Amino acid sequence: MDILATLPFCGAKATRTTVQSYTNNANTVASFTGTEFDAGGWYTGGNPTRLTVPVAADGRTILLLGSLDFVGNANGVRSCYIIKNNTDKATEQVFTPPGTSHAGFSIAATAVAVAGDYYELAGYQSSGGSLNSAVNQFITSMSIVVL
Repeated sequence: MDILATLPFCGAKATRTTVQSYTNNANTVASFTGTEFDAGGWYTGGNPTRLTVPVAADGRTILLLGSLDFVGNANGVRSCYIIKNNTDKATEQVFTPPGTSHAGFSIAATAVAVAGDYYELAGYQSSGGSLNSAVNQFITSMSIVVL
């Protein structure tokens, strides 16, 4: 018998299916519009920027995944990161955009879950003006899965 097959799944994927404006030279937290799945009560509409660790996941290793795509703009830099409790970066990726093509990120990290801690997906850009997230190439999302 496969012991993993008997364990309940615990995790969530929050998504944003509409554009969000990212202010120039500022860190902007993604505000999600809903979930693709939520097994364990990680997401609440009252805090649409967060996935919060439920008691059931306390002490377990979690996999954090983030996806963010900026519309095309050749100026400045872009970054995407996952923040824990609005203070600690769990992971970050930075690069110069590829000309006028969209700039997409997929990031990942692992952590030990603590009940009540929350994680947010954030982006930064320095194009010289506000820049929208793209919704045609990739949907902005953040997932947390208990391993």
